[in-house]
Amino acid sequence: MAEPLDFTNETKREAYRRQWRRCAHCGADLGRDFEHAHHVFPNQSEDPENPSHDWLVAVDNCVVLCGECNVKLHRDGRFRVGAVSPARDFPFSHGPATAKHNAWAAHTRHRFFGGVK
Repeated sequence: MAEPLDFTNETKREAYRRQWRRCAHCGADLGRDFEHAHHVFPNQSEDPENPSHDWLVAVDNCVVLCGECNVKLHRDGRFRVGAVSPARDFPFSHGPATAKHNAWAAHTRHRFFGGVK
């Protein structure tokens, strides 16, 4: 069952394409799998009834991980419920396009963390 601030399949696909079908964390080829989508800024932190919080389900707040990274990062506690993962945890957010990743990282730092690195 989908939660109110879950990503749509289209948002997941858009992040998957932006990442060049690569895991945002390790860079492995995702094949056709885009199901392990994660919020950079956790969806539990805002109110699903407030339309101004819709940015939580936007593609800028979405990264797709391979199954191995998904399990590993949850097991290590880095992606526990409500935890924020900085953009540096997702160096392949834009595939090999480092400049685009850096621009996205700066945007997320400013938007989600108030500029804190």
